[in-house]
Amino acid sequence: MIFIEAGGSYSSQSTHVLFASDVPAEKGCSGCYVNGVCYLANQQWKYECWTLQCDYQNYGYPIIRRSVPVKTQCKDSNGRCVDNGVTDHRRCTCDVTGSFYTWKCIYNK
Repeated sequence: MIFIEAGGSYSSQSTHVLFASDVPAEKGCSGCYVNGVCYLANQQWKYECWTLQCDYQNYGYPIIRRSVPVKTQCKDSNGRCVDNGVTDHRRCTCDVTGSFYTWKCIYNK
């Protein structure tokens, strides 16, 4: 039997979206300005296989704006997003932990 694991994750170092890090205020946006779009506080949006939410907290100074993952799914070999525990045609199972996902595959040799 061969065990193979592969997956993905995003962090604040991502060039595409900012997770759990300061998101700058731009163009009069009162919530989170991410990739050219203004999201209101608590608004959710989809980025690849992550559902993100705008976390906006105004303490006077500082004002914290950040996008945080609220749901993570695995991206399958066809580019579809699938939920934790789903097994695909290759006998690989989606395993989600926080904002990280892995595919765990078992093959008979």
